[in-house]
Amino acid sequence: MKNNSHDKVFTCPKCTNKALYPIEEVGVIGIGYKDICICEECGAELYARPQYDGTVQFEEIEEE
Repeated sequence: MKNNSHDKVFTCPKCTNKALYPIEEVGVIGIGYKDICICEECGAELYARPQYDGTVQFEEIEEE
């Protein structure tokens, strides 16, 4: 199942549970590029990367 850019809750790529929430409210145009999302199940912190086809991919936040 692919994540849609207008979803309020996303499927976490780490634990595969539908528990990944953006920190900020999803706007009218959907989730934004590099919006931070946190999984309530496994605690993963990920950046959102909306794609041209309306889906969203997630990448890990690099810790410095």
